[in-house]
Amino acid sequence: MARPRKFEGEIITFEKILNAARLEFADQSHAARLEDIGKRCGLTRTAILHHFGSKKVLLDAVFEQAVNNASARVLRVAQANEDNYAETIRSIALALRQLEKDEPGTSAVVAHVLLTKPVVEPLKKIFQDLLGLITRLVIKAGGGQHHSHDLIRAAIAHIFMGELNRLALGTQAQDYWGEADPLMPILNHFFQLPTL
Repeated sequence: MARPRKFEGEIITFEKILNAARLEFADQSHAARLEDIGKRCGLTRTAILHHFGSKKVLLDAVFEQAVNNASARVLRVAQANEDNYAETIRSIALALRQLEKDEPGTSAVVAHVLLTKPVVEPLKKIFQDLLGLITRLVIKAGGGQHHSHDLIRAAIAHIFMGELNRLALGTQAQDYWGEADPLMPILNHFFQLPTL
């Protein structure tokens, strides 16, 4: 994927656009308008296009940033807990939840892009790499004791895609999931983790 142009001194503007776009795409999906993104960050449509070239390039950059930020957080918490299998798995889940709190709209943007038909292959690969990273870290931490590697990857994809959608729905998630928070009990049960 072509990277947007970024010049010295424009990094703050670049980040302002990405943050505004993340929020607008989270609210409006592909219907988000560059004018509305511009209102969120105090720039014109033309200024946004100067940095990104098109709305599609901007959406791709927001998605890539979201998944890269998730990968960085996953690596950081996994390294901090690499000697503790249970804490590695729990910390990864909590790190992804914290990303949504720190950067609202991240989950919705990722969900929107993954639900787009056809999924853009480079973006699909970035997300598959994140799931692969989580799988490898869980296996390295001892997660392969009870299940095959293929089953672990499938479970991680299932659990974290469900959590991604729950986070993307925000307060509406209660309409589907109810008041309970099953993430940790599901992880504890599948990975046979000791209860806290």
